[in-house]
Amino acid sequence: MESLRSIGVSPNIQQTLINSGLLIPMHRGVLRHSGFAVHHRHHVQAALAFLGPHAIASHRSAAVLLGVPLPALARVEVILPRGHATGRYPGIRTHHPSNRDDLRCLTVDGMAVANPIRVLLDMGASSAVSDVSVALDHFLIAGRVSMASVLAARNRHRQSGRRGLGALDIVLRDQRFGDKPPDSVLELVFARLIRRFELPEPIFHHRLRIAGHMVEPDFCFPDHRVIVEVDGWAYHAGRKESESDKARDIEFAADGWLTVRPTWLTVVRRPSWLVARLQRTLWQRAV
Repeated sequence: MESLRSIGVSPNIQQTLINSGLLIPMHRGVLRHSGFAVHHRHHVQAALAFLGPHAIASHRSAAVLLGVPLPALARVEVILPRGHATGRYPGIRTHHPSNRDDLRCLTVDGMAVANPIRVLLDMGASSAVSDVSVALDHFLIAGRVSMASVLAARNRHRQSGRRGLGALDIVLRDQRFGDKPPDSVLELVFARLIRRFELPEPIFHHRLRIAGHMVEPDFCFPDHRVIVEVDGWAYHAGRKESESDKARDIEFAADGWLTVRPTWLTVVRRPSWLVARLQRTLWQRAV
């Protein structure tokens, strides 16, 4: 796929290649080879080539390019400078925000893409809560953002009078990890499970000393002296629990701490069963 304007193809040759079916128009002056498999990033690349050097892939399109596991929309979303010629472009949704704070660009496969903080802010104004939640989870786990940086950006934009942050606000209210990045998606799933069933609020990655060891368990219920360690599917599918883990659990039990290790399958496939047993455990430990 090339912009014909950039390689000097004459209009006559262009039309001949189109008529032959060898090239297929994507936008005015931007063609693709008929045998070229087209993915979302190619649609983004074509839109940016068509709209010019100041166009930036944004919103959900940027999220997908940055690796967020969301299905791409049929239309590419792009931010353009204010004053840029407006129009309706097939397959493109253009945004002309007056607030350009935090709009720093990254380069992905040679394309200008909005950074993760700006993506979360923009998606919070136009996407479903579930999509914003997936994006935040992905960026946290990948280390691209911290909760502190997202909260600070949200507050900056609210103070500047920007509206439409509702979805991001809901996700942030549901996010209780503080500024500690989760180690896995399973930790996020388990945390939401706890809140959904209104269990006592655990402390996430809380550093404490037990039986002479400094530890930082996934979740800790200090008032009940209960630790919950959730390990991803790869951990349980790839190897058995190590002897050191078993020895540590025994040592902690001797010091009055109970360690619960739900598997990936239990958290994902049997959440009600897990919560019922955990509720009973916490109640018994409290008594």
